Order: sequence, then structure tokens, then C-alpha cells
Amino acid sequence: MENTICYLIIYILEALILWQYCSELFYSKYAKKTEYLTLLSIYIILFLISSFKIVWLNLVLFLLANFSAILLLYHIKWLSALFHSSIITIVMGLSELVILGTTSHSKISFYEKQTYLRNFIILTVLSKLIYFFILHIIVRLLNGRKEKNIPSDNGLIILDIIPLISFFINITFLSIYLNVRLPFILDWLISISAILLLLLNLLIYWIYNNNQKKNYEFMELQLQLQKEYDNTEYYKMLLKQDEEQKILIHDLKKHLHSIAALNENNEKQKIEDYINQIIHSPSLKESVSVCDNELLNTILCRYIRTCDDKKIGLRADIRSGLLAYMPYDDLTAIFCNLLDNAVEAAVKVPNSYIDLSVTYNTTAALTMLTMINSCHKNPFSEKTGKLITSKQNRLRHGYGLKSIQRIVNKYHGNMQTYFDDKNMAFHTIVTLKAPKGADL
Repeated sequence: MENTICYLIIYILEALILWQYCSELFYSKYAKKTEYLTLLSIYIILFLISSFKIVWLNLVLFLLANFSAILLLYHIKWLSALFHSSIITIVMGLSELVILGTTSHSKISFYEKQTYLRNFIILTVLSKLIYFFILHIIVRLLNGRKEKNIPSDNGLIILDIIPLISFFINITFLSIYLNVRLPFILDWLISISAILLLLLNLLIYWIYNNNQKKNYEFMELQLQLQKEYDNTEYYKMLLKQDEEQKILIHDLKKHLHSIAALNENNEKQKIEDYINQIIHSPSLKESVSVCDNELLNTILCRYIRTCDDKKIGLRADIRSGLLAYMPYDDLTAIFCNLLDNAVEAAVKVPNSYIDLSVTYNTTAALTMLTMINSCHKNPFSEKTGKLITSKQNRLRHGYGLKSIQRIVNKYHGNMQTYFDDKNMAFHTIVTLKAPKGADL
């Protein structure tokens, strides 16, 4: 019975080590819960089959199980999955052969009935530490960070030493076992400590990788905020340009008088220079009025030009006097991110369109922002119900939506999204509540 429990724990530990290896190298297709349960189920099946004690069958099934798990759970081609499952199988065999080779050449008997179980636990932990450490080194050699632009961390060097320290501690445990006769309880405490030491290694690496991911997400959010700040400054500059254009138009009569005066003196070169100066003035660039909110008007004008270039029809209906309470940075964040996502989806569709409207619901006292855009396929995953990214850099997926959600939460609103299969259109509905005492 004790041996059966030990073997079950071994297979669970192997499943955790495989997950650690794969999570550092590949992108998962599913939620973490599905990933964990699938790996555990596969390894429990391996555990049940191992009871037949057919070495070659266990080896082949171990290879096939890892191949199936990697191919099923992660975004990877089958040849790569075969390569990695072969590497894992080889390393597993190597780690066990190292321990078997060491014990077979020792004069000390590790298989006496009275001490077999405790020795088995210590030797197994040593084997799994070797297995874990070699796989970790392989991950490092294969540039295990899924994104090359994640900065390297000198702390990894210290992290690499932890399995070696654990290995030394387990060797010490084994030496104590072989040279000192210990009470039964102490035997089991040391055995449990050896297992916990291996689990501690896995836990440390999991915490480290999780912190790295959180740090990366924080860095990306900071970059997103910086981008929104830069966009706000850009739109402020466009507003200034628009103001200069209005001033120039206002002064046009004076310019005409000046040109007429130069013409009377027959100063053609000066007239030509004057006209060229006015024509090439940045104040004469095209200005379109979409709504009465100056910054939002500037944002929409930019996207109208972008959509014209990409053959996308952009229609905007922004009711007068709305969103006056929203500062420039919030306007930039919510509308630029919404329109960026809409343009990215619509550009792949012939005769695509984007419909944007901002209205006010007097009954609920809410500003309603509705956007409908063409989309070539349902962007929601059938398995997880979450939006699927089309970006090559998957770690950067979702920051635009997080920024939108940040604004929605700030104004005590709500955001809903759904896909219309019949019309192949993606719908986004955002409600916002104006702060007390603020204009609509």
C-alpha cells in the first residue's frame, strides 16, 4: 500500500515538472484549470498502466503521453511536440539511470526489506531533482522566456543553485540513513522532508515565473499609459493647429489686402513667396467637424483618415454636449483603444464598416457608447469564452481592453461585448455615469 501511494506521488510530481517545463516554453490553449486537470489525468493513467511493470511499455507510453499532452494543451506543431517529448523521455531515463547506476556499484544494500521504503523515497527524490534540474537547464538553453524582449534576470543564477542545494541535502539524508539507525518516526519525518524539499523547488520556480509574468504585465500597462499620454499630447497639438487654422481664416481678409498692395507695386516675387507661405502653413491643413467635443473631434478625424486609407467605412454619431466631464487622457484611452481594436478587426473584411454612436439615456442617467464593427470571424474562444488575440505577441494581448475597463470602472459604468454571427459584426456597449455635479 505504501509503495502504491509513493508511486502515485511520483507520477504527480512528474506531471508538475512537465507543466513547469511547458509553461516556460509554450503558450497554453486553455485555462490553467483545464491544463492542470488534463496533465494530472494523463499521468494518473500512466500510473495505473505502470502497475503491469512492463518497462518498455511504460517507456513508450511515457513518450506518447508527453507528446499527446504537449500537442493537445499548447500552441505547438507536432514535430516540435515530438522533439520536446523525446527530450523529456530521455532526461527522465537518464535521471533514473544515474541513481540506479550509483546504487548498483555501491557495497551498501539499498533494498533490504526494513529500509527499502525510506531508501526508495530518498533515491526517488534525488532522481526527480536531477530530472527537474536538467529540464530547467534545457529551458534556459532554449531561451525559455517566451518573449525575447523580457529582460534577463541575474536572480536566475541564484535560482539555479537551489536544486543543487536540495540535491546535497538529500545526499546528506541518504548518508544519515545508511550510517545511523534512526527511530521509525524520524525515518518518516526525513522521508517526508525529502519530498517536501522537491515540492519546495517546484513552488519556488512557480512563484518566480508568476512574479516575472506580473512584472511584465505591469511594464506593459506602464507602456500603455505612456502611449495614451503621448496620444493625448498629440491630440492637444492638433487642437492647437486647428485653432491656428481658424485664426488664419479669420485673418484671410487682411492677407488679401496685403497681396493686393504688393500687386499694385508689381512685386510678383514677393506675392509668390507670400502665397506659398500661406499655402504651406500648417494652419491650412484639412479640418473636419464630427462633434462639438474638441479633442474627441480630433481623435475621430484621425481615425476617419485611417479608415479611408484602409477602405473601411467609419460612421460616427456623437450627440451634442456629451462627455464634457471626461478629461483628455480618459477620452484618448477609451476611444483610441476601442477604435484601434475595431480597425484591426475590420481591415480583414471586404466592404467593412465601423459604426460609433454616443447618446444619453435620460431614464438611467447614463452616457451610452455603442460601437459595431465588421469582423471576419467570432473572436471569442468556444472553450474559454474569452477573446482570442490575433497579435503575434500574445503576452501583449488585452492591455487595450484593460485600459478601457479602467475608464469604465472610474465612471461607475459597465462594458458588454458580443458577436453577431448572422451579420458577422462585433458589438461593444459601454455605459458611463457622469460624476455628481458634472456636465454631461
